[in-house]
Amino acid sequence: MLRAATCDSRSDWSANNFVKEDCYNSVLNVFLQDYRPNPKAKFNFYSGTLPPPPGSNMIQTPRRYTTKSCTLALVMLYKFGSAEVPGAQRRGHAVTELASFEEIYRTARRLEENCILGQGQTSRLAWEPVGATKSLGLFFWATDSIINRDKRFRGRVGGDYLANAPLIALDRDASID
Repeated sequence: MLRAATCDSRSDWSANNFVKEDCYNSVLNVFLQDYRPNPKAKFNFYSGTLPPPPGSNMIQTPRRYTTKSCTLALVMLYKFGSAEVPGAQRRGHAVTELASFEEIYRTARRLEENCILGQGQTSRLAWEPVGATKSLGLFFWATDSIINRDKRFRGRVGGDYLANAPLIALDRDASID
């Protein structure tokens, strides 16, 4: 069953305004940096605060894709307190997660369409769990927000992709298939 996107206007996620086009380019960063080179590969995502699990195709989190005012972040859900993520299940989350960048990219596009570009005149930031056990969170939040500055989600642990200028202009309706 497909989980509905959680759109939210939390002040600790939003801070100052974010620009919709910046979020679009953050999603485009996921496509260009990780999805296109590895469209169907499954990866084991894990927290950079833990030793890497044995095996191959390991990716450290947090992993952030930032374009000016908007950050798309991949964070292990166990890093959050029970009240920090609206609508999150109140259960223990795994410390690793198996997911593909195809799933991550498609989820990011859905959140972008439903929360950031949608909702009438009010854009809201969003999150959704991804992966086999839904223990990896995909988040959109403002780059200058409190949560983006939180030490749990800072640093180049998993690789931060920064784009200070728009990447390229693509037709939002273009198919990637």
